[in-house]
Amino acid sequence: MIRMVINDCKFEQSLDEINSMIISLENKKYFYSFMIDLQLSYSEINSIKLFDEREKELKNSDYFEVIPSIFGMDVNNKKNINALLKIIKSDNKEFIQNYVNKTNENLEMIAKTLNLESEIPFETDIDFIDDDLLKMLNIHIKQETNSLVELIFSYIKTTFELRKIKIFIFANLIDYLEDEEISLLLKNCVFLGVIIIDIESKNIKNPNFQFNFILDKSLCLI
Repeated sequence: MIRMVINDCKFEQSLDEINSMIISLENKKYFYSFMIDLQLSYSEINSIKLFDEREKELKNSDYFEVIPSIFGMDVNNKKNINALLKIIKSDNKEFIQNYVNKTNENLEMIAKTLNLESEIPFETDIDFIDDDLLKMLNIHIKQETNSLVELIFSYIKTTFELRKIKIFIFANLIDYLEDEEISLLLKNCVFLGVIIIDIESKNIKNPNFQFNFILDKSLCLI
């Protein structure tokens, strides 16, 4: 069981039986400070805390991804690419190591043939590693989408597969998607096994979401 607690609001909810929910924050000042906290330091935030069944606090960055703006989503962000490269290195360890060894040998042969017309001595320090090889390949995630909802789900699916992130927190998601698009997105996320949390800056409900919570201007749960 994972329990989510939003500080200051005295809001808590078990996430084990939830696949989607809206949390409406009517207090505008709190909404913006809340989103800034999530966006800038979500691995060690004060706004949201996660606890397991033994009441041990969990590391947020292992469980959720904050998406303050869907237009700022980048499937090729640093964390996704690092996770992708880690998987590639693990699945192709022997092949990559053999190539790296041969490359180092070839570089050493080249270094021995280099010389200067002057008598200035020089030496080389060759240490070509697997990270250098993958960097040269400029590996990135290919993303082909035809709509905004497909773009969002592609980001969620890729991030889940690479980093096992299970909770995705959006801001004002309803402003950008039609009801049928939201329904499609949430159904796909249920099938995938991830949770969608939409933080809204106004009092709003949507029947497609499993739960709708409202925190009024006094941060009281309605």
